[in-house]
Amino acid sequence: MSIANLSLDVIIPVHNVERPIRRSVLSVISAKNPRIRALVIAHNIPRESILRKLKDLDLERLQVIEHRDGVFSPAGPKNAGIDASSATYIAFLDSDDEYEIGALDAFCNELQSASSPDLLIGQLRGTSQGRIMAPLPRVRRFENLDPVKDLLNNRTAPIGVMIRREVLKSTGAPRFSEGYPIGEDIELGLYLWNQTRSISYSRYASGYLVHEDGTDRVTGRTLSVESALAPVARIVQMDWFKELSPQQKTAACAKLIKFQVLRLCHRLESVGPIGPLDREAARNVLWLLLRMSPNALGLLTPHEARAARVLGSTENNELGTIFRTSKISSFLDKFLTHRVTHIFNPAGGLRVAIRLIFVPATLKRFRQP
Repeated sequence: MSIANLSLDVIIPVHNVERPIRRSVLSVISAKNPRIRALVIAHNIPRESILRKLKDLDLERLQVIEHRDGVFSPAGPKNAGIDASSATYIAFLDSDDEYEIGALDAFCNELQSASSPDLLIGQLRGTSQGRIMAPLPRVRRFENLDPVKDLLNNRTAPIGVMIRREVLKSTGAPRFSEGYPIGEDIELGLYLWNQTRSISYSRYASGYLVHEDGTDRVTGRTLSVESALAPVARIVQMDWFKELSPQQKTAACAKLIKFQVLRLCHRLESVGPIGPLDREAARNVLWLLLRMSPNALGLLTPHEARAARVLGSTENNELGTIFRTSKISSFLDKFLTHRVTHIFNPAGGLRVAIRLIFVPATLKRFRQP
């Protein structure tokens, strides 16, 4: 496939006209490749209000679609963008964020290579936290990534990822989970990492830039634990998830326990003790995941495994104490996995440390041909 007939639509859902939409759109249409296009979805707001913000930009590479569903969830406009796209590949961009200079051109340069992957995972960086090593593939492993060995599940949302449109529209592929104000992308992300045929990791250092100035993000709202974890509880009921290999299931469940269940509880406990209803809701989801994969705790650090066992107990143990001790737990404890036999697995401390050191050094800058 040549660069001449490869096209890329970047879907940008906007739910508030005051968001920095101009910044995000410019990061797309300023790419040199003319077949890279911004597809803006005006979510429950007039299309004209977005066009006024962007009236002096290149309209040939910009399309604004109005999507009204009356639902406070980013899933609807993202799915509407998928339906409206006719490009070879699709990517997603939150209206608060942007692609770094040269990133999209670099991605297209890789996509038109002989491998032509179904997914190309780009770099992720935060404005305050720097490079986010998620996923964390094997050193110098750029093609034919494995969801378990290359820790693909560590990236929850498929942002900064170029996705072949046929994958998103294939029979059996999930969509963004509509009706959920947060977590709408968890199922689709896990599906893409675990069910896609060919996955590559970008060789270029430029990628997706997360701005932390988005105080009005849809995903920034406070919800009950039951509502926040509803997308996780839904996933384990899906046929495609049940059909994963035991290794894939264990890795996926460990990720959901670590990043969705425990991280949510940790954040809530930092404000005050979790109430009985919220704790019960978190415990029920934890039990669902452990019934699906009893070995999942073995991929957590000793501290995380202790927190999960306390949360899973019906006794009124002091969960906050467990989370507070994380501030003084040893460096070694944070990096070791719970089971000694898993220390050298892909999620174990030794391999993670090696990848954190060497993977960034393998990346390069993109030079426009």
